Amino acid sequence: MKLLLIAPLNKENNRMVKALKQNHYSLDWAGSVVNGLEALEINRYDVVILEWDLGGEDCLSVLTGLRQQGNTSDPCPLAAGGCAKSGASPGQRG
Repeated sequence: MKLLLIAPLNKENNRMVKALKQNHYSLDWAGSVVNGLEALEINRYDVVILEWDLGGEDCLSVLTGLRQQGNTSDPCPLAAGGCAKSGASPGQRG
């Protein structure tokens, strides 16, 4: 299974990447939305893992854009602190 993680470089995400790789997942890590979208143009991924708060862009906007472009990867929004900071839950829309 080939995964793409679109999330900033930090300790928590680094631990997740390490754990996924130790469990034999094929994983590419994009530290920004721009890099993630570039990776999606080049490669086919089974699952795209998105940080909920992408530093200026929310993952719902990115997911909507991916679907409008016809991307068929299974998205997985990751609420790793962004929701707690904003007071929102992953199911809420602003």
